[in-house]
Amino acid sequence: MVQRSGYNAERLRGEPGFERERRRVYGGASRKLRVDLPTDCTPRFDPETPLKAEMRAVVASSLSNAVRTWGRRPAGGRVRITLADFNVDYPETFAVREDTGEVLRIGLIGADRTSYTGGTGRQYVVTPVPAGPVSVLLRRLVRGHGTPLTLAVR
Repeated sequence: MVQRSGYNAERLRGEPGFERERRRVYGGASRKLRVDLPTDCTPRFDPETPLKAEMRAVVASSLSNAVRTWGRRPAGGRVRITLADFNVDYPETFAVREDTGEVLRIGLIGADRTSYTGGTGRQYVVTPVPAGPVSVLLRRLVRGHGTPLTLAVR
């Protein structure tokens, strides 16, 4: 089902409300601004720190737990995953499970109960990204800016 909204602007000419809004939007003085955009849009990630290393270890543990509990079990008990690089202040990161091509979202917000379980278990919440154009784009980005890992799944 598709719904489209619109109107015929030609038929609204002369309508007081339409003319008033048209003058408000298009009647003001215009300005030219110079906008400098970077030519290189490569993401920049913070260098490895103790906090980032600790977060990466918790992410690996969370991914291993997710594959063990609800994912398809890999042959041999090992699964190859590409983990996207991240900065410690990012709200989330992504990973690609290489044997299935599945894209996984990992919540990184420590204060958010839907992202981080805390306590002695210390696990981030891992959820699959639904198949579609977003997952295709994320898969390409993760593989381009990620680190391959091999996780043990028992």
